[in-house]
Amino acid sequence: MTLVTAAYSPSSSCATAGAVITLIFVAILSHQLAASAAEGPRVAKAMLLANLIGGFMAWVAHELIVINPTFTFMALTVLLLCFTLWNRLISGNPSAPLAATALTSALIILGGAMAPLGKDIDLKIFDRLFQLASALAWVLLSFVTIDEILPERRAAPQSAQ
Repeated sequence: MTLVTAAYSPSSSCATAGAVITLIFVAILSHQLAASAAEGPRVAKAMLLANLIGGFMAWVAHELIVINPTFTFMALTVLLLCFTLWNRLISGNPSAPLAATALTSALIILGGAMAPLGKDIDLKIFDRLFQLASALAWVLLSFVTIDEILPERRAAPQSAQ
């Protein structure tokens, strides 16, 4: 895990401010994938899908709020977004874990778009998806490379007693 995150740190410090969130994604993903590198592609697809769903829901909520820009309507729209994803989360459905990530993504994107200087929610969604995809690519490539360089020790065959 340290090899993956430490190798990414110098490149993230030279890049734009968006690289900070990408570095956080790299740290989280390397922690999740450290236990099971074989699950990497499945986890990557699930994270991208959840962020895409969250981005879409944030976009819909933002467009509704722009149509009726009152605080009450904004609060009710965000509450509906939260209740919708929370209901999915507690449903016990196999896709329930996606709802937590989608909710986090939706709230971050919507909050950034609703900030006083926030604008271009479409670009925020694409920026977040690009940052996540680049972090996923880095982590998966790093784990594949590390597995080739430092293969796990195979259990020594037990001798017949």
